[in-house]
Amino acid sequence: MNYYVDMDETVLGGTSASSLEEWVDKIKSGHCTPLNLNLLRWLRDRKAEGHRLVIWTDRSPELEPATLRNLGKWAGLFDATSFNGDGVSGKIKYQVDGFVLDDKERYMKCGRRGAAQIVWKRRK
Repeated sequence: MNYYVDMDETVLGGTSASSLEEWVDKIKSGHCTPLNLNLLRWLRDRKAEGHRLVIWTDRSPELEPATLRNLGKWAGLFDATSFNGDGVSGKIKYQVDGFVLDDKERYMKCGRRGAAQIVWKRRK
């Protein structure tokens, strides 16, 4: 099965910003920690079972290198990437043939094979 995995507030802790430009600058400088290690370990187990993992995010394609840096050693876990943002609003996700993991309820309908809403508490 394909697992489509969101980044912000699902795998990456995300970052707060007052504008899109500030948010992009923070991502590029690595301010998207902490990582959801419990989810990443679970995904590692799915990969070991032979499943395919895809980064599936609203981030624009220009943020792919920064996102992979944000993931650090975990970046190699993913088989493919899908950066669907337009660089302005970012909200361009679509239906996929797989299972979706995302923090936002509105994307639960995007997975043709199911979905799970990821909610986690970050340590301060």
